[in-house]
Amino acid sequence: MGKKSESKLTKHSVLRASSSLVSALPRTRRFSKQSLYAFLDRYKKVIVKPATGSGGAGVMLVTRKTKNRYRVQRGPAQLTLGGKLETYRYLRRKITTPYLIQRGITLARVNDSLFDVRVMVQKRPGSPWVVTGMLAKVAGKGYIITNVKRSKGRVLPIRLAIQRSSIRGASASTIIARLRRIAILVGTLLHTPESLRAGYGH
Repeated sequence: MGKKSESKLTKHSVLRASSSLVSALPRTRRFSKQSLYAFLDRYKKVIVKPATGSGGAGVMLVTRKTKNRYRVQRGPAQLTLGGKLETYRYLRRKITTPYLIQRGITLARVNDSLFDVRVMVQKRPGSPWVVTGMLAKVAGKGYIITNVKRSKGRVLPIRLAIQRSSIRGASASTIIARLRRIAILVGTLLHTPESLRAGYGH
């Protein structure tokens, strides 16, 4: 595995070591037959994705439908497979670079389309970390990725997206404040400017 993918996993490990962040980070491992089986036994949904930045390319969602039936979604296309081995073999045929496997979460939606939030944090020498930008990316209909070009999605102001979303039990201001705190903590822990991608769900 290359340095970039190792760095991505290292960052994830650093962040999960923080008691303030562990609940906000889905469990992530290197993709392998063993990790796929373990994740499918434990979680109903898992995400399989390239270990390096991909702009949404190559991301696949695996959903356990019954004990021996799994649905794989890639782009808008879906395929149902029988058993873990058949699912693993299908994924391996699609994978040509190092991949990660991650627990899937049920993301909030805007008009039945998934959305996530991007938060940019930066700092100047001798100054504290600050949030310099926030926006929401809404996936195109039927897509599991929010990359605007690939999914034919759209960008919305974060407050508007939250107000139009399926989120209940917290105000837009409360959610935005929490995302800002998380983003600043991420920048502080990693010591590098970060564009944080955050999904709000369960």
